[in-house]
Amino acid sequence: MPLKIALIRELAGPAKQWLADVLEGTSLDDLAAHFSSVASSVRDPSWTVSDEGREFLIANDLAWLLRGSSLEELARVLVFIRALEVASDRRALAETWYLDAARSGRRAILRALALAPRPKLHLDLAVLAAVSTEPSVFDAICFENPYPARFFDDACFDHMVGRATERRGSLERVLGLEGRRNEQLVRRAVETALRTADELKPSAD
Repeated sequence: MPLKIALIRELAGPAKQWLADVLEGTSLDDLAAHFSSVASSVRDPSWTVSDEGREFLIANDLAWLLRGSSLEELARVLVFIRALEVASDRRALAETWYLDAARSGRRAILRALALAPRPKLHLDLAVLAAVSTEPSVFDAICFENPYPARFFDDACFDHMVGRATERRGSLERVLGLEGRRNEQLVRRAVETALRTADELKPSAD
């Protein structure tokens, strides 16, 4: 998996060995524990990907994963994907981990869905996130994430984009929007732009 290769290359010392060992694991209980405690092993707020690592991820169509992701989140993505690989019921595992996770864990799971084996299994979970009232959860599925454009039907995708527009999120961050654009989305974007322009007009008083 390109992300696994890239991240292990980027790490050094105990963190590198820890991640390599975890990603060879086959115990779901152990993987769940590692997912929850990943910050204690790889946390590095100052971490940035090297130029070589960035180029490698871009070449493998994974540049979107770097946008706003911490080292901790990328490690969680990999641990979650490993758990899916060894699980007998992937849908149930994803839903259980998601419901049990804190906000940071839920964000990592949502960011990982496009990379999952048989990603469409997790469509219900992604749609649930797209209607969430928790900003960090909604942002994780809506922005810098290719999953909705690939798997949402028009109604779900349009609703998600509409919510993003209402929250004044940058639609440039909605991956695949151009390929899914339709008359309803265009009309909604124009209406929002006009409403914003009206609000910014100076008062007549």
